Amino acid sequence: MSFFSIIIPIYNNKEKEMADCFASISQQQYKDFEVIVIDDGSNETCARNIDRLSKRFFTRYRVIHTVNNGVSKARNLGIKYAVGNYITFVDGDDIICPCMLMDAYQVLQKYDLDILYGMLQSVKEDKLNCSRLVNIAYKKYLFSTADLLDIEGREELYCHMFDISRSRFKCGKGYVSRGPIARVVKKSLAERNLFDEKLAFGEDEEWNLRLLSNPIRAGVIKKLWYYYIQRKDSTLHRFRTDFIKKHEERLSAMWKYVKDDKTEQSYMSETLHVLKDVLYHYYFSCAYRKSKKEASNEFYSLIAKFPWNAGYNVKNSIHLNLKGKVLYILLRSKLLFVVCRFISSMRLYRSK
Repeated sequence: MSFFSIIIPIYNNKEKEMADCFASISQQQYKDFEVIVIDDGSNETCARNIDRLSKRFFTRYRVIHTVNNGVSKARNLGIKYAVGNYITFVDGDDIICPCMLMDAYQVLQKYDLDILYGMLQSVKEDKLNCSRLVNIAYKKYLFSTADLLDIEGREELYCHMFDISRSRFKCGKGYVSRGPIARVVKKSLAERNLFDEKLAFGEDEEWNLRLLSNPIRAGVIKKLWYYYIQRKDSTLHRFRTDFIKKHEERLSAMWKYVKDDKTEQSYMSETLHVLKDVLYHYYFSCAYRKSKKEASNEFYSLIAKFPWNAGYNVKNSIHLNLKGKVLYILLRSKLLFVVCRFISSMRLYRSK
């Protein structure tokens, strides 16, 4: 039995992306781990690459080829077949630092934790140099101790999962992610809290909030463990006709975990920032074909309904940070659309 199980869901990833990801896993300083690769219905070329690269980089591994059922089902399948005491998830186009499992093992030998969180950093694809990133990560975050969370600390982390805003869970450019990555989770806890396969969007946030709703023992280590690579061709950065619907699903899933004023404030902050993204990535996209007036009317009609109207909460607005307060004022004064439209136009002009 391995101490760690690394679960990698893959769907039509490029060969170079997978090779970089697998190489970073094979370079772990702590070697007692297994790898479970879930091929979520990839095309034949990708499936062959998965088999070949797994054999090249891993000693203890299992590749499972399935039909396409989505990332949540793929992760749940990985949990089912995992034999490690702790599991961790790695996306097939990201890379992890060589110290990740060693850090986790050393902390978990001292403390019986259900979850240990590390730091994630986002890196744009055009600035990617895998070997350099790994070396920097290893040297820059060489010394670190675990922050063991008491009840108050877990509540603070719970709020952080709504809007990624708490400085306690940040270090340099790294931060505790609300995705399932850059952490190790006790397998028994993961088995009792599988991903919601009905959610097409927001499944990561829902899973994290559900885990933290349990009376768990958790710790945070302020050391960089994971590089999230921002790909230009990612579905997150392409125009989607269902962009608004997906975010409504995500916010609605998160709303179920709002339990007091603090979490409602964090939820409001996240809603305001999502509204800004809706403007930039949907209404101001070149692929959006309606007129400016139609877009404006549609936007203000949208924010009058749940879950978007959480951005109008006057009581919680006084607790927002500066950026959140600016967004709130612009929204209340019905200037958000105009101001964001102007900024979007200026960005387009400068890029030419």
